[in-house]
This record gives sequence, structure tokens and C-alpha cells, in this order.
Amino acid sequence: ENQIFTDIDEGNILSAAIAYFNLFKPALIFAHNGYGFDIPFIISRCKKYNILHPFSECDRDIQRQIKTTAHPALRKAFKVDEDSPEYGGKMTAYQAFGGKTIVVDTMIGLGLWDTGKKLTNLKLKTTVIQLKLRDDTRLELTNDEIQACWQSGDLDRLREYLVFDLEDTQLLADFVMPNIWYQQAYLPDMNLMNLIHKNTGFKIQSMYAYLCPETPQAAASTSR
Repeated sequence: ENQIFTDIDEGNILSAAIAYFNLFKPALIFAHNGYGFDIPFIISRCKKYNILHPFSECDRDIQRQIKTTAHPALRKAFKVDEDSPEYGGKMTAYQAFGGKTIVVDTMIGLGLWDTGKKLTNLKLKTTVIQLKLRDDTRLELTNDEIQACWQSGDLDRLREYLVFDLEDTQLLADFVMPNIWYQQAYLPDMNLMNLIHKNTGFKIQSMYAYLCPETPQAAASTSR
């Protein structure tokens, strides 16, 4: 099911959306580039209207993982690819309801998965097509067209576009999550947040520490 919130007043949209989240309190929330845009944007707009929201920062040291191993497009998106003043900012993960809900950024999941750099970029629409997750074409709107739909009151066209975005995010979540989910069987001491965002080397070291806890290498891994 798709739930689209529309109103002439932005504060009403935010209030309705937050109420929806509060009603269900999902275990997982998926967003593509959610850490880079969606969640910080929602937090910022909620602060403007004094609306309480369930989101909070959850820094898990994933910046180092992205800088050393991830897809170039991911490093560029989060400005962790260079040591210039423009780059190297804090990389923040997000959670909701005091940690009971994990916010999963499918863009980060794809960037860590694509170690062979097969994807030309990590944008939502192009990634779904490159992975052959969507066979049919979909409605695409530029930012100017989105603004025009809103100003003209063409909400049906805007809803159609938003539903496609929701479907594409679901397709990417279904693609990324099964592999991560079943890693819990081999890394029972690692929480789901780290399973999603940590690279393969970190996981192998953690698995070694779990299976051989008495070795010096495992001790070093645990202390790190």
C-alpha cells in the first residue's frame, strides 16, 4: 500500500506523516539517499514548525567504511573522497523512536555492495534500470516540473511520480536486504545497523573474533 500526504500547508503534511509513523512504529524505514537528504530535510522542516519527530542521529563510524571501500559515487555524494576543506564532514546515520527503528539508506547499501563498480551511478531511477529491477518505463519529473505540478494543483500527476519513487525504493530494499539479513546467522553479535553499513573486511574480522575469541587477532579486532 502507498500512503501519499498532500496539503496546501507544509506543516499539515509533516504532522500527518509523523502521526503515520507514530501509529505504526516500523522496525525499518527505507529511504534512498535518506542520510544525505530525506531525513535531515524532514528534521529541519519539523523544527521550523515546532513539530516533534521520532528521528535522531546515530553516528556509527560509517564514514571510514565509505571512504576506504565504497563506490566512487557514494564517496562523492557524502563528500568523504578527498581531504580538502569541502570534504571529510561527519557521516551520520539515523534511527527513530530511540533506536527501536533503523533508518536504512539503500544508496549506502548499494554502494557497499557494488565492489566491482558495475553501476555507473547510484541514483534511484537509473540504478533500478541498470539492475533490471523494473521492466517498464516510469513517469519522471524534473525539479521544475515537480514545482509546476504543485503550483498548478496537478496533484494526481505528482502522486503518480511519488508512487513510482516508493516502488523503486522498495525494489532496491528487496535487492539489498536479503543478503544482509541472513548475515545475522554468521555475525550474531553484530547489530543490524552495522550489518547494513560495514564493509566486508570489517565483517570478516568480526566473524573471526566470534569464532576464535581466544586468539590475539580476535582480541585486537574486539578492542578496535
